[in-house]
Amino acid sequence: MARGSRQERERRNRQARRRAERQRERLRCVGEVTPPTGPDRELTPDVDLQKQLEDAFTGLGIDYSRPGFFDHPAFIQAEKKDNRFLEKYALYVQKRQYTDSYLAQAEERTRAAAHFLHETLKKDGRLGACIDASLTVSRFLEKEGVWNCILHGATAVHVPGLPPRFYWPIRHPNNPAKTGHMWICAPPFRVVDITISLQPYPPQYLPHLPDIVLARQTTETSFALDELVEMEARVGFHRFCGRPYSVHDVEPAMFEVARQFGAFWTATAGTRFKYIPTAVTAPDGRLEDIKGFCPSVPNPADLYANYIKQLPDRLERPGLAGGS
Repeated sequence: MARGSRQERERRNRQARRRAERQRERLRCVGEVTPPTGPDRELTPDVDLQKQLEDAFTGLGIDYSRPGFFDHPAFIQAEKKDNRFLEKYALYVQKRQYTDSYLAQAEERTRAAAHFLHETLKKDGRLGACIDASLTVSRFLEKEGVWNCILHGATAVHVPGLPPRFYWPIRHPNNPAKTGHMWICAPPFRVVDITISLQPYPPQYLPHLPDIVLARQTTETSFALDELVEMEARVGFHRFCGRPYSVHDVEPAMFEVARQFGAFWTATAGTRFKYIPTAVTAPDGRLEDIKGFCPSVPNPADLYANYIKQLPDRLERPGLAGGS
């Protein structure tokens, strides 16, 4: 009886290992399960939605004329009543109309700030700093008059010939990460990601990664549950609850944000990046209140002053106007 019980346990353990391996294999192949579903395209304005949002802001006494108006006292009051009100700011940034002149200048300024902050972070040797970096980039761009918003959620990195790398927004409690990944949307760029190459990758990935991702054209796509939930979290959930993790266990707001802002692919030099936004955030304080981004320059306000000093003459001008 004891031997039979031991053999039964071994049989069940083998079955569990096989199931886990099948899960891993599905995870490896998820990029093939959810391929791009449309042509590459740039962000497109929605005039009707823009007017609806402007009417809503006006009705609440919110001045929406400048980037960063989520700091307006009336906006903050609205957030206290609706914890998803910040999504309206992000939608406004993505869907409002911009002049061609604004977009050309915003692109130049965004590229300059992104490269400067990436190189600063790279010299410091800090990895996994997507939160502090995104907050800093956002405040830099606001000072430059560039409209932007911060999104976070899932990101997948697909290097040809290597297993995909995933950054999940739903993680096992033992995972110390505070989010999956975080990036900026700053029209005309749908994604400004200065830390995608500054993560703890195995060395074989590094030659295939761009320093930063600056994507104007992206491809809409669908996504799978495996891309949102870390495998260890799903295994732990199954062990604790006695059933598999399902879409019904995901916070509905995550799906709603993903629907509003859309999952998408972009590619650079053969490496594909998939972004699935599941939440919107914004800096709580001023630029100088952001701590920890760059240990060598503890005060980001000093960092911005250094940035201004090294700008070419063509960028040394007052911040951009509203953009419309």
